[in-house]
Amino acid sequence: MSRERTSKALCKQTQETSQVKQFQNQQQQLKGKEMQSSASTVTTSSSVGVGGQGAASKLPEPPKESFARRYKFVWPLLLTVNLAVGGEMMHIFLTI
Repeated sequence: MSRERTSKALCKQTQETSQVKQFQNQQQQLKGKEMQSSASTVTTSSSVGVGGQGAASKLPEPPKESFARRYKFVWPLLLTVNLAVGGEMMHIFLTI
């Protein structure tokens, strides 16, 4: 019984280590591709010349999430403050 458990644990451990190694290899390949692509953009932008617009024409990427979704925790607070200020103003105008 204990041999089965140890063999199963050993098998599971080897599977996990192989998955980790596979993941690390994928990460290294991605880093290599990024390094190659960045090196090629550097050479192409430097070959444009001093007066060229090679490096300046590359715009930064926009954020992946919208502004409203990035700051979604702010909206309840903003709504509460807006209602409180509006209620106070209404109270002031009605008592005059």
